[in-house]
Amino acid sequence: ELIMYLNEPTLSDIVKKQFHFKLNANAASFSTFVLLQIGAIIMALIGNSHSFYYSSDDSVVSIITLSNDMSVGLAMAWAFFLGIMLTTRIKQSESFSFVTTRLSNHLSNFLFMLFASLIAGVSVTLAGSAIKLLGFFIHGEMVVHSSSLVESPSNFVLQILTAIAYVLLFFLIGYSISSFVQLSKLFIALFVLIWILLSTINGNWDGTEYAMTLIQFFGYERSVLLFILKIFGTVLSLFAISTFITNRLEVRN
Repeated sequence: ELIMYLNEPTLSDIVKKQFHFKLNANAASFSTFVLLQIGAIIMALIGNSHSFYYSSDDSVVSIITLSNDMSVGLAMAWAFFLGIMLTTRIKQSESFSFVTTRLSNHLSNFLFMLFASLIAGVSVTLAGSAIKLLGFFIHGEMVVHSSSLVESPSNFVLQILTAIAYVLLFFLIGYSISSFVQLSKLFIALFVLIWILLSTINGNWDGTEYAMTLIQFFGYERSVLLFILKIFGTVLSLFAISTFITNRLEVRN
């Protein structure tokens, strides 16, 4: 009697394989992130210089401000555009080069975005520490207004979690917008129209203002629990919308 066993791959197995595949396929993106962070650190070390003149004793005081804001901004921009890239036709074709489903593709994408957010969040926070250390050697003694791991471990961990949350949020924003565009190119015109209307209302074309408004919506939250709930709820909502849209796209094709 011949007995044959057919091992059907489970959803978790497929997701794991696809996750590893996406890590290898997007390795160049992490190299780009490293280069962006190095550039951000160099620009931060130059600092913003402000001079103050005191007429009483004819002295001039120069204040140089160092910040890792550029590192954070570039990390979020990197996440936004990488989130868009994950939904393109080429990336979808790569993902379906072996046995998979729409659900496993989305889940592996989410795992990849979460992993990338962890890397980016930790890197951005450590970049702030690197800027403080290098700034001390370049500019001399400094007045530091942020917590370190030694001074306040809980605050330092909170900085890392906050950075991870913001990067993941921008990942999902880019992922969701691109999902709409993949469904119909008309959404490009719709997004441009919305952008023009918002820019006209505010009297400028600077997208930084909208990004800051989004950050303030979460960042001005004093309760850590409410902050987590806001981020968690927004991320899950965007992911659910993207999954629904892509399933509709499959039916159309």
